[in-house]
Amino acid sequence: AYYMIFVTGTIHVREAYGVSLSVAGLSGGIMVIGCLSGRFASGSLLSFFGCRVILFAGLLLYAVSMAAFFLAGSLPLVFVQRLLTGIAVGVTGTATGTIVAYVIPRESHGLGISLFTMSTAVALAAGPFLGIALVSGPGYGAVVWTSFIFGMICLAVFFALKTLPHMLKKHRPMTD
Repeated sequence: AYYMIFVTGTIHVREAYGVSLSVAGLSGGIMVIGCLSGRFASGSLLSFFGCRVILFAGLLLYAVSMAAFFLAGSLPLVFVQRLLTGIAVGVTGTATGTIVAYVIPRESHGLGISLFTMSTAVALAAGPFLGIALVSGPGYGAVVWTSFIFGMICLAVFFALKTLPHMLKKHRPMTD
């Protein structure tokens, strides 16, 4: 969903708000900045709150930020929505990667992590393809609805998970 929005979002912003290509491109850049910020912040938060809380927070923020797209009636609000979506993707991606590293048995770490990271390559191919197909057909609203539905499916899967791994190292105070 992230790559689907990332590729098609600039075109939508340009057409919907009549802005220059550089301003429309900023909407994509803001999403990347949000993603990096989410990854940076969630790393230490994982050891403090644990995998379950951080993954839930990321998934919930993603679903809310996608729904917020329909309320963003101005370019500044779209920028805020994109920033929140990026943060959510960063938090969710960091939590998911951490969970995968904990769940995969040590003897299968190489294979398991390589299969997990291969999903990024699949997303890089499938996301833009699906996004462009949706924009070319039903329109950009279908991209947002599809992304929102993906977010809701992820939340449903989250609630279906019985257990998530506990962090091996707990958060240490900044000062000793």
